[in-house]
Amino acid sequence: MRNEGHNSTLPPLALQCCPCGLVKDGCLLTRGSMEDQHITGGGEATTEGRMDNNLDAQEDGETRCNKVVLQNLLMCMVCFYSLYYIAVSLCIGLLRVHEINSLLAPFDYTTQPSWQNPKYLVGVISTEVTYLLGGLVFAWIVEEWVWDYAITVTLLHIAMTVAVMSDFPSAEHWWIALGSGLVMMIFGGQLLAYKLFRSNFVYPAELQNF
Repeated sequence: MRNEGHNSTLPPLALQCCPCGLVKDGCLLTRGSMEDQHITGGGEATTEGRMDNNLDAQEDGETRCNKVVLQNLLMCMVCFYSLYYIAVSLCIGLLRVHEINSLLAPFDYTTQPSWQNPKYLVGVISTEVTYLLGGLVFAWIVEEWVWDYAITVTLLHIAMTVAVMSDFPSAEHWWIALGSGLVMMIFGGQLLAYKLFRSNFVYPAELQNF
């Protein structure tokens, strides 16, 4: 199930809630608690206690944010590879390709690039379809942070490819397919997220008044 609320869309790369350490719905410090840290004059007697409480709240908030990020990243990875294997299976059935290892298909970059080669077509089509549909699914899971999770999932996919194939992919056609798929995922996912969750987007002008 997808988490409700804005804190379900936290970015994974830095494992932070936001660059300023502040989230609207209270994942870290609220605006009021941040202002309490700057109280001077008559409020000095209680400032130290408030700051201690705020630090504890910040640590708890960061822990919760990291858990949400990892949970969303796991969901994105599961959806990504589920779509990948579904696309591979459909391509194998439609193109009637039997001399291919479906388990290794998402990681296989050694296939000779040729539009007359059914194995190559399975790899290219399944990759592009996975990224296109994956961007739409990511938009539903992480809302406006599609680009962040898309890049993270792609980096993890590259790492898994190296681990599975025991070699770093050097095939130019594999990188082209991966790059074009990533672009489609980001643009398609961000566009859908903007249409569905426009009210959650934070613009620079809003940050000045936050």
